[in-house]
Amino acid sequence: MSDFQSDGAGTRRSRLLAITVAVVALVVVAAGLFLVLRPDGSVGSETEATPSATPTATEAAAAPEETGPASPEPEEPAVPELASYTTGDGMLQFDYPSGWTIQPLSSPSKDNYDQWGEALEIVNGEGQTMAEVITDFPSGFVAVQGVPYFEFDYEPIPGLEDKDPTRGEAPAFVFHGLDQAAGFDADMAITGWGRVTDKESGVLPHGFEFTRDVSGAFFHRPIGPDTVLPVDPALAGTERLEAYMQTEEYQDIKKMMMSVRFLK
Repeated sequence: MSDFQSDGAGTRRSRLLAITVAVVALVVVAAGLFLVLRPDGSVGSETEATPSATPTATEAAAAPEETGPASPEPEEPAVPELASYTTGDGMLQFDYPSGWTIQPLSSPSKDNYDQWGEALEIVNGEGQTMAEVITDFPSGFVAVQGVPYFEFDYEPIPGLEDKDPTRGEAPAFVFHGLDQAAGFDADMAITGWGRVTDKESGVLPHGFEFTRDVSGAFFHRPIGPDTVLPVDPALAGTERLEAYMQTEEYQDIKKMMMSVRFLK
């Protein structure tokens, strides 16, 4: 009887243990664990290696950010390279864009300058004359009495400072014009005549002296009503000339004239 009871108690304990193991197994599996039957008959567990749909904080930090194509950096406007020219008498030197050409003056009026020094023209890449240079030549002016005078730009030239008092006025760059009936007669030039104060004088001075009453030079770019300019062709009068001042061409010519310097 005791054996039966003992067997019965052992059976109940075995069933209770089996039920307990089954419940633990369900809980463990629900928690993401596997039950493993070891060789010695004991039951162990391993964590279920299931891939996570959501990256961990470490994975998110390590993952490179996806970005779109890099925006191209804005290109800076090209600065024209400069070349230098020295006049044959060794008196003057100036810089000009390397894409331009210096050649003998092709103007019909060239014959008037042959008795003096050099007569040159600076031509751009399109073959348009940007300026004329006549050396060893007395300076002068254009005068049309009673015609209104306009000054658009004026700036002293550092390289032509009045180091020799016999040179008179310190030369400066000037852009000025006369409002004539047929349209503006304008000039970008180096002048040693100072600023025009009488706006009704009709005087358009240009040219500067190396030594007073001995020799000088013209360095200018004449602009008439029919001169082709890189501006709106519908513009006229002062609006046309003021618009021209904003162009790259104007700035290149002005820089060239501003670079003129005495070597002697």
